[in-house]
Amino acid sequence: MSVLPIEIPKRAPCCTKNGEPLLQGCHYYSVLTRGEEEGTYLRQDYCEPCWQQMELRHGSSWRSIVPPTKSVSELPKQRDERALYLLKETLRDLDRSGAVAEAFVLALYLARRRRIVLRQEMAREGKLPLSIYEVIETEEMIGVPKMVLAELDVEKVQQELAVKFRLCS
Repeated sequence: MSVLPIEIPKRAPCCTKNGEPLLQGCHYYSVLTRGEEEGTYLRQDYCEPCWQQMELRHGSSWRSIVPPTKSVSELPKQRDERALYLLKETLRDLDRSGAVAEAFVLALYLARRRRIVLRQEMAREGKLPLSIYEVIETEEMIGVPKMVLAELDVEKVQQELAVKFRLCS
């Protein structure tokens, strides 16, 4: 099964319509539309006043808040950092047996830990639906194939991830 990764651009530093900077703590709206080339997407970000003035809204959209800048003194959560690293590595090799299940479980874990946020779910013809997550810290967007929990071989996925977590230590 071949699952193509979808690259979604990061948030723009300023509003698409008026060019005002999107400052930390302010609400903004993002619109995602398909690009001209297959598999590409365009992202436009709007400040709240510009969003309220818009009449036509095409594509998928969501509301978010510009996160505060983290201070240098914060200690990273090592397990969460490893999980995010493993998720990105797994998404690069989705053709490998069990990789989709591992990516799905890692995404659920990171969402529960509030390191990533589900922004959109996209249906795809002949393929698993794709959950679009935003990495809170970097505002990076990642696509993870969505699975049915009841169809997971939980013990096998747990064992595979435990081995990978030990290798990252």
